[in-house]
Amino acid sequence: MSQDTSVPAKLGAISLARHGKPKVRRQGWCDREGFNTWWAAYEAAGLNPKSYPPEVLRQEAEHATLIYMSPKPRAEETARAVAGERMTEVSELFLEAPLPAPPLPFSMPVSAWWVISRFYWWFGFHGDFEHRNDTNARATKATDFLIQQAAKGDVLVCGHGWFNRMVGWRLRRRGWRLIYNGGDAFWGWRKYLPPE
Repeated sequence: MSQDTSVPAKLGAISLARHGKPKVRRQGWCDREGFNTWWAAYEAAGLNPKSYPPEVLRQEAEHATLIYMSPKPRAEETARAVAGERMTEVSELFLEAPLPAPPLPFSMPVSAWWVISRFYWWFGFHGDFEHRNDTNARATKATDFLIQQAAKGDVLVCGHGWFNRMVGWRLRRRGWRLIYNGGDAFWGWRKYLPPE
């Protein structure tokens, strides 16, 4: 009787890490145009040179069989900071969910624009950016991809806070177990083990 080899005997862990602190200021007040300008600078920024990864995340990278990263500079530099010269692969699958500022006619702190823009995007406002439905589809595709890659061993993604959450929600719905929750701060990461 032939054995079914389509399902691996054991899957590795999947760890989703947020990038380190970017080299861009988050303080101050601005109007919508100012926030869009700030977001563009955030998207283009690399890491603050004084932002260092925790040793536990370096160790996680050391044990990973595969390391993927978003193509944004802050994610690429995060991968280098935790994995050194190890082979990493860039994928647009892991880009952050967009953050389009809604058409509000007043100024407020950058941190408030951040929260309100995410709220508006979640409920359908996308401006010229990726629609939430398309981001959802990308998160599902990224989840499928990571589970496939976990057949080869432990996987680490150096990506972005909100999109990592979207993938994490999908992993948990598929029975993956959150065994480490490092939160949403810069360098924060979560680790998931496959269903038992």
